[in-house]
This record gives sequence, C-alpha cells and structure tokens, in this order.
Amino acid sequence: MEKDDLIKILSLTENGFEDIIATRGKTYASLNYNFDELGLEKAFKLIQENPRLLKRPLIFD
Repeated sequence: MEKDDLIKILSLTENGFEDIIATRGKTYASLNYNFDELGLEKAFKLIQENPRLLKRPLIFD
C-alpha cells in the first residue's frame, strides 16, 4: 500500500491508526509497538513492511 493511500484512509477515520490497525493480530503482538507514540513516518514504514497490521478488508473510494 502506498503512503498516499494510507494518508487518505487515515483522513477518513475518527480515531486514526486505532481504526485501521488489527490489534488482535499476531503481527501486531509480535512487533510490540504503540502506534499512538510512533511518528507518522515510522508508522507508515511499519505498515508497508507488515501489511497484515491493517484490518481487512479496508474499503475506500
């Protein structure tokens, strides 16, 4: 997923990363990061490297 797509998705959420990160997933648990404390660039990089962090399906127009 491209950074521009992530920015667009985040702009559509009410709670930012909390709304799109799959916090119950194994990937999230294994990384042990708090997305509320990460900067945007680091969070985008983690998502691009670990796409399973995102809830699925993500549908946007």
